[in-house]
Amino acid sequence: MIRVGIVEDQEEYRQQLLSYLQTFQEKEGVVFQVETFHDGYDFVERYDSEFDLLLMDIHLPLIDGMSAIEEIRKRDSDVFVIFITSTAQYAVKGYDVNAIGYILKPFNYYSLSEYLKKTIKRLKMKEDSFLRIKAGQNYYRVNQDAIQYVESQGHKLIFKLTDQELESIGVMRELEQQLQPDRFLRIHRGFIVNLRHITGINHSTVIVGEAELPISRGKRKLIMDTLAKQWHV
Repeated sequence: MIRVGIVEDQEEYRQQLLSYLQTFQEKEGVVFQVETFHDGYDFVERYDSEFDLLLMDIHLPLIDGMSAIEEIRKRDSDVFVIFITSTAQYAVKGYDVNAIGYILKPFNYYSLSEYLKKTIKRLKMKEDSFLRIKAGQNYYRVNQDAIQYVESQGHKLIFKLTDQELESIGVMRELEQQLQPDRFLRIHRGFIVNLRHITGINHSTVIVGEAELPISRGKRKLIMDTLAKQWHV
């Protein structure tokens, strides 16, 4: 499900956006959860980072759409934004707040659908970069970039993150299938490392964060070749 916020003060365009989103759902097989706002002030006051995508009119009462997004960016750097405007003069400024793009009024279904497809593709990429970890009775949604390495101790997996350590139940074989293959490498029976966190290597170990981890003899050449490409050696 994709959570969409529509911020548009004109009823005509608000209904048009709702209609196009409904059509897109039926054609593309996605599910939208939509909430509408009539002015920028109400939107900013009620915002609590619950949206994946914002369809934002620029000319709004009380607070204009660009100012509203500038405020939202202080709280939410991840939400995708598509501006809807009657003039192209705000296009460059839209990129300053990391907007996907803008649609000129009057707009049609095609112009919106292309941006929706682009957004969904980016959402999928973003979702793939996260790993859900159950530690004790709690679940954590962890960005894979934050994982320095994972250590296996029997059926226990210890995730060493940049800011904490999580202990979960699982096996390396299944974990490897969930991790992004271009970022992680199993260097030893008991360790998977994030290649981006390796800061040094010698004959039998790699340095990851503050840890020095062992390398299996059969993995050393693969690791050296992989790091040589990444470090442009």
